[in-house]
Amino acid sequence: QRIQSVNNPHITRPLSPREVQVVACLAQGNQIQAVGNLLGISPKTASTHLYRAVRKLGIHNRADLTCAAIRLGYILCPCPAHAVKSEVMS
Repeated sequence: QRIQSVNNPHITRPLSPREVQVVACLAQGNQIQAVGNLLGISPKTASTHLYRAVRKLGIHNRADLTCAAIRLGYILCPCPAHAVKSEVMS
């Protein structure tokens, strides 16, 4: 699977399936310890996957990570206001 870098749409870098899982879990509000428990890996391994994904995506904080995860389709936007706004704009 190849995705576009958030900061540079001309560069594509592959995220591994595990990196996608870690990003999705973190973007949903889980702490790294919980991510490790959810995925059956150590927190250190989860941190390594996070580090690699963040570098590939070119992001620098959790807010940007969440935005990228939503934009790239890894998670759905849970905000009801977003859904209402989308319906109004349609």
